[in-house]
Amino acid sequence: MASPEREPALAPSPTLIDKVMSGLRGRPKRLPSSYFYDEVGSRLFQRIMALPEYYVARAEAEILTEHAARIAGACGHRPLVLVDLGAGDGTKTRVLFDALVAACGDVRHMPVDVCAEALAELTTAHRRHHPRVPVTPFVGDYEEGLEAAGERFGGHTRLALFLGSNIGNLPPDDAAALLATWRRALRPGDRLLVGFDLLKDPDVLRAAYDDSEGVTEAFNLNLLTRMNRELGADFDLASFRHYAHLDPRRNAMESYLVSTRDQLVRVGGECIGFAAWEAVQTEVSCKYREADVVALARGAGLSPVGWHYDSRGWFLDALFRVA
Repeated sequence: MASPEREPALAPSPTLIDKVMSGLRGRPKRLPSSYFYDEVGSRLFQRIMALPEYYVARAEAEILTEHAARIAGACGHRPLVLVDLGAGDGTKTRVLFDALVAACGDVRHMPVDVCAEALAELTTAHRRHHPRVPVTPFVGDYEEGLEAAGERFGGHTRLALFLGSNIGNLPPDDAAALLATWRRALRPGDRLLVGFDLLKDPDVLRAAYDDSEGVTEAFNLNLLTRMNRELGADFDLASFRHYAHLDPRRNAMESYLVSTRDQLVRVGGECIGFAAWEAVQTEVSCKYREADVVALARGAGLSPVGWHYDSRGWFLDALFRVA
């Protein structure tokens, strides 16, 4: 099938072109999952979260709704600033605010994201739903956001949130290093609430990453559409297939785009060869056992305060205190 006509190529960011070319020249080939979320990818991910097979969003929403009072009560009944790392649209955290205000009285909100537009929308929605909780959005990376919250609200305990299964996108060593970095940016007594997708039936996991409606497939293939648009590439989407499986050696779901034929693709002014049935890795999502979470926290210098599960025991929101 012929490739569709492409929009005029935009000037690519050095970060995008460098990471794409480095990944495609490698063995095995990889593409950076951080670039899933252009405008189309973000809309597709919202659809994924509503799919019956994709349990993560519903499981965590259940945890935050059912355990909000326990989470708030474990924060020390002191003035608090909630630092939401990668806040998204903020819907998850809204259920926490009433419980936090009841437990701590003086509560502030600092959502942190690299996307100023997303933060502007979140801030508007927050002021509509929680007008008594002041909101101070912060555009930047997570460590900068944590440090800014400490500087601006020095008398407040920080409750940092890293929700969803975002930590699973990092290899365990990198996840441990990230938590250790955040621990150094926090003060003794601060709290950190982290979401962990737990290891479960491989059939449940496979369905969540390869749904019957084909939304996850479209989400994965959108990486190629984005490269066609922004890098002037000429990927033929019909000659790539989405594939997802569980690697039992490292307890990680892996997503791939598989070339269905021998082909050459022009990317960034360079021709990249793909063999028939060659797989390009696009995402890794590590799944955890409770013992893995304990070891991760211990290595980062964090003390467990509360373990909060959904009713099926598929997801864990772990609350830690900086010792």
